[in-house]
Amino acid sequence: MMNEILAMVDDLKKIKTKLVDGDMPGAIKLIDECIAYKEKEVKVFETWLEDEIKLDETKEQLPFEEQIQFPFPEYPKGVR
Repeated sequence: MMNEILAMVDDLKKIKTKLVDGDMPGAIKLIDECIAYKEKEVKVFETWLEDEIKLDETKEQLPFEEQIQFPFPEYPKGVR
């Protein structure tokens, strides 16, 4: 999380430098790149969230016994 914040601060500094130097097209390009990167992160998160919701819905539909995860392998009948 902190790395993402520091990366955003660095991007903003680069944009500011471009603006101060009068490089409007370069600043706009950097802004567009930052926007595209953040939109991609949001899309990846949304996809992950949808998958998690589907997984939860699948678990809700399974009978209780099928949801249990046994920590040990089941033994054949008569063995113990």
